[in-house]
Amino acid sequence: MPLQLRSIHTLEKTVSNTLRALVWVVAIAAWTAIMLMESMALPAPVRANYRHHIQEHYPQQLTTPEARKRLSLSQFGYGLSFFEVPLFPINGLIDPDNFGQHSYGRPDSKEKNGALYTCKGGFIDMSHVRVGADWTVYLAFRIICEGGNMQLPSSDGSLQLQLRKVDRLALESITALAQRIAFERLTWHEMASWYYHPPNYSFSQRQSTFTPEDSYSNFTGTVIGRNIVLRILQDRDSLPYAQIATQEIERYIASLVPLSTRKQTKVAYDIVDVSPQAKLPEAERNDDVWWDRRVAIIDERYVFKRYLDIGPRLAPWLVPKAEQAGCHEGTKAQRHTIPDRTRTGGSLHRYYTLTITPDSL
Repeated sequence: MPLQLRSIHTLEKTVSNTLRALVWVVAIAAWTAIMLMESMALPAPVRANYRHHIQEHYPQQLTTPEARKRLSLSQFGYGLSFFEVPLFPINGLIDPDNFGQHSYGRPDSKEKNGALYTCKGGFIDMSHVRVGADWTVYLAFRIICEGGNMQLPSSDGSLQLQLRKVDRLALESITALAQRIAFERLTWHEMASWYYHPPNYSFSQRQSTFTPEDSYSNFTGTVIGRNIVLRILQDRDSLPYAQIATQEIERYIASLVPLSTRKQTKVAYDIVDVSPQAKLPEAERNDDVWWDRRVAIIDERYVFKRYLDIGPRLAPWLVPKAEQAGCHEGTKAQRHTIPDRTRTGGSLHRYYTLTITPDSL
């Protein structure tokens, strides 16, 4: 055989052997990944213990987290009115040292809701935080206790959740999955609130849809919900749910460095309100304004800068010159990343499909 042909034949044989070896390497890696993933899953006895703990101590958290809607006067801003003449101003603010006692499913008078400004998380709406926490706990507990497919409580349409092979997931991955689904459900509510309005619906909620604090507050709630789940199951806590949730809410909001008074939160709102800024000397004005208190809140244009980012990373909107409200200059924002991976690096999308069928207009 000529030397050139022999060299080509040798090269082809070498390439063929290399490709076979690569196929085996990929196959072994895939098998190893599956085995590793399954080794990270909840062992059957542990899952059974978790299920028993939930059913014995927290059966209510397997029921709908919104049997009754939270009634809150919290809208973005303060001194708001439904009329052009500012009669009966709406001031839905809250003190950071008095959140009251959290309640699940059917909020009562012990629970305090409203908005406050935090130096690391911007404006926070406590009703959004609470519902995000409850939905995350509800989903995590149902995934552990039931798995399979489930019909979720309706919200502006029907919500069908299909789960696949969730028995392969570790507890941390189950809570991440619950966070993701909870955030998607809450984002759907924001979308529906924008589109469902008169004449097809008697009352419009456009004015409170995707306001600067909504999505960040929603996801902050899912982070707190994750902490509640891990505390109850990993630490085997059996305190009343209201007590655990109240403590975890207070602990996390404190980490965002809230302003200490309602008056300071009002200053933060003033910094991004076109009305008071227009009265300042030009050199002192903040041009990055988000809302106008002079516009009645039945007009969605009263908020003209809306937070439409839904991930995968969420950064809070911090007001410019926040030191005027009481924050330390240079305070960094607390950013969130919406979970999309399991503990072992697999995609969470492999484990669920959330199908929403909207109500007809």
